Parts: sequence; structure tokens; C-alpha cells
Amino acid sequence: MEFVKSKLDEINVIHTRGALPQTEFTRSTDYIACYDSVVAFERRPQGHRQVPITGPMNGIK
Repeated sequence: MEFVKSKLDEINVIHTRGALPQTEFTRSTDYIACYDSVVAFERRPQGHRQVPITGPMNGIK
């Protein structure tokens, strides 16, 4: 599980806004799917990802 958590962080590196470097794994893995006792890694180049800028969540219900 710790390995999978680290890989989830790695493929979502764009959301760290430069705090973490992109790796070959980041560039070559499109998504990770977690199922009961199975983890699947879809290995293909990631498409263009964007980091949306949003405001604070204060007052949202």
C-alpha cells in the first residue's frame, strides 16, 4: 500500500506546482486503478494535464 500511495503521488506531481519533480514513471503512466486486492497501472504517456486555480472553500456547503 505504501508503494501504491507513493506512485499515486508521483503521477499527480502536476498538482504540487513544482514541489516534486516529474519522473519517467510520471510521464509514462496515465492512471492507477485500485480494486479489491488488485492495483492496475495503465502505462501510456499522460495526456496534457492542467492545474485549475480555484478559490478558497470557505462558506461552501
